[in-house]
Amino acid sequence: MKQNQLYTCGLFLLLLFITSCAGESYRINIEDIPSSDKTDTTKYYTIAFEAQVSSVSKNEFVTRGIYTPDTIPFPVNRYVHMYIYKENITPITGTPFAFSILKSNTQGTMTPISSQYELKLPPGTYNAYAVSELNTTYNNQLTFVNSNGAGGEKVGFANSLDFLWWKQENIVVSELANEPIQVIFQQLCTHIQLNIHAGEGQKILNYYSGDISAPTVSACTLQLATGIVTPAPTVDSNQRINLTRVDSIYYVDLVPFTLEGNILVKLNVEVEQGYSGWKDIYLPAPEDSQFKQGNAYIYNVYYDLPSKTFMLFE
Repeated sequence: MKQNQLYTCGLFLLLLFITSCAGESYRINIEDIPSSDKTDTTKYYTIAFEAQVSSVSKNEFVTRGIYTPDTIPFPVNRYVHMYIYKENITPITGTPFAFSILKSNTQGTMTPISSQYELKLPPGTYNAYAVSELNTTYNNQLTFVNSNGAGGEKVGFANSLDFLWWKQENIVVSELANEPIQVIFQQLCTHIQLNIHAGEGQKILNYYSGDISAPTVSACTLQLATGIVTPAPTVDSNQRINLTRVDSIYYVDLVPFTLEGNILVKLNVEVEQGYSGWKDIYLPAPEDSQFKQGNAYIYNVYYDLPSKTFMLFE
């Protein structure tokens, strides 16, 4: 690629999206490009992006369930690591053709952090893949297992962060169009939420902190080509992750994990009857023993005075 060959004649990107499952395509044409430029195949075209996140709503109250999917704008001040591969090359079969670090200076947009990271591509067909983190403003890069990116597996996961992934294959770069690529990130972590209720005849005066047993992340990897995360195979009851609290709701984002039996949550509350302190809650795993990526699991629990414990609504 001739990195220094820049052009200012108003040329833009033509996107030809081909979805492998449907075989459909469309073109966006701009007719006022000079004819002399249309035959020059040595030019490079800058790619622009608009970003959203396929999110989850947080207003369903069921004992164990999955949130209804929703879409939200990509937040401000988030970093994105973008990998571009040539036609017929994927993260599994080869190394990236181009790499960029982008940032959302405004909601729903992604721009290079410097001129060094501008994505200027010659005409051709490309596959694009990106990773990011939804709930942190740090430029944390998930790193490849292989130093050159071959193999397409990435490591660097952590609990309490919600990782994002996106791909668009068969992007045709040509001389027309000014439409940005529409990026819709998929969330990779699993979301656990507890909705706390007082129980019959009870009143909870204050809600304090809480924590949960942590999945071990050492075995977690992301396959960049597919967005599939290898789930954590174990949970360490001695490693605790703090829950975020909003009023009477406690929640956390964890790496996907497998669990048979229960996961231990500890909550610190003050009840009207005079009880105050930490209480253990054992949350049962889903029937398939999988806390899956992109899913959110909600538990409604209440404080039962006779037993002085938190119990699940059935």
